[in-house]
Amino acid sequence: MTTLKFDDLEDWRPFCIRSASGKDMAIVHLLDAPTASESVTVSVRYYRKTS
Repeated sequence: MTTLKFDDLEDWRPFCIRSASGKDMAIVHLLDAPTASESVTVSVRYYRKTS
């Protein structure tokens, strides 16, 4: 497992999350990470390999 600090990401900088099997993948963009809050807003595009 890898830890990713949202403070290290620039706005809209994408990062990839893959399943352990490698068949599922998500491209995530950080939209908002207010410093006064522990919550963040992200955009997620999810892809699944079916064959």
